[in-house]
Order: sequence, then C-alpha cells, then structure tokens
Amino acid sequence: MTIKPRIYALFVLFSVQAMSVQAIECSNLYVEKIQIENNGKLLAKTQVNNAGVATWRYIGEMSRPEVNGMLSVLLTAYATNNPISLSYPVGYDCHVSNYNVAAEKLRLMPSLN
Repeated sequence: MTIKPRIYALFVLFSVQAMSVQAIECSNLYVEKIQIENNGKLLAKTQVNNAGVATWRYIGEMSRPEVNGMLSVLLTAYATNNPISLSYPVGYDCHVSNYNVAAEKLRLMPSLN
C-alpha cells in the first residue's frame, strides 16, 4: 500500500469518527410521561434527576421501525425508574421542550439510586 491510499484511509476514518460525535447528549433523564399523538408522534416528558423542570422531547414517528424499539426502552425506563440518555443533532437545547427535533439515539442507563 502506498502513502496516498493510507492517507485517504485515515482521512475517511477520522471523517466517520467526527460525524459520529456530532450530537448533543441529554443524559440522566427520568421518564415522567409517554405520549403517542394521533399524528404518530412519540413524545416523552422527562426530568433531570427527578428534581428539575420537566420538558417534553420528541422521540420520533411511530411509523419508523426504530421508534418502536425506542418506545420499548421508554416503557422499561418508566417501569424501573432508570434514567435514559437521548442524543440529538448539534444545536439541540436539552433544557427546553422540543416537539420537532427527533432523537437520534436512546439509551437506558443504570439506576443512580
């Protein structure tokens, strides 16, 4: 392998890594309410540490296959009182309600209690 293909391979690797970290992480959220609207939007009302201001978050459209899995994680978090972590695009504000920007990732976190 010559130098040019190696440099190109490194460039592609770093580009992929850079794209994967381009997200805002809203973590340590407790699910307070889950709502599915008649237009198919899945929303979750979350609170940081069970002690802050609760905000509504748009999870995604129920017509998308991955959102059914996200609903399962939300239900598990609600039933077990475990926190979740949500990833959103850069520029998302974790401190205010948002009904339009869909979550990119949803993760169940271990309980802090």
